[in-house]
Amino acid sequence: LPIFTRDDWSYHYLTTEIGAERVKRYSDLRLLELPQHLVHIQETTSILARFDLEDGQYVTLVPKVWDRCCNDRRLYINLWIDIANHCLRSYPDKRLVLLPDVVWPPIESDLGVIHRIFLGINREDHHRITLINAIITANESRLILGDSHLVISSRSPAVLSAYQMSTPAIMLSSEKISKDFILNDLALPELLIDTKANDFYKNEPAKSITDAILHVEEHYDAIREAITRHINDKVKIMYDGRMAFSRTIY
Repeated sequence: LPIFTRDDWSYHYLTTEIGAERVKRYSDLRLLELPQHLVHIQETTSILARFDLEDGQYVTLVPKVWDRCCNDRRLYINLWIDIANHCLRSYPDKRLVLLPDVVWPPIESDLGVIHRIFLGINREDHHRITLINAIITANESRLILGDSHLVISSRSPAVLSAYQMSTPAIMLSSEKISKDFILNDLALPELLIDTKANDFYKNEPAKSITDAILHVEEHYDAIREAITRHINDKVKIMYDGRMAFSRTIY
């Protein structure tokens, strides 16, 4: 049987480094539309209205629980507060959405992180912030992400959901697969903030993120077009791989 790879890095490693012959190029399944996506996309107006949001008129932040990223909770939370405040200043006509990916346990999860971020933002700005602490479906989460003007996240599912709907997303990550996808597949290195660098959270980390936001705004349409083109290519690879896999099995 052939080997079906999850990503381009695996394909390159197997074919180039090991010299495997029966390898089929595949890609990350999270780039596909979710089940019932076409049905749920008709409910976009409903989910946005539920949280008082308008298509393209908000920026979404999706931080990861702090102990998965940084050994200093104060530094980590303060960075996200800085990001939130920068977005509020840079987009005075847009709302800010704080969206958790993991909500359990409530205190020590993404949900606890966004509550701490919210409390660290000036009270006079709270009316511009939508803190999503309700349980929502994967489709509803993707619609909120995909209809954002911009997503900033340390959770790769949130970034991939945004990309799947052609929305620019800045990724804060030290994960090999996430980095490889943004650097090599999308070829958009400006959208990646590598948090594995030495003392990242101690050496003015907010500047690299604000620089990335500025880059997105200066090249917004071109970035959207690049994301759309690459995602369509990946989806085709996945469907071709699925057909090849079906022929192999049956």
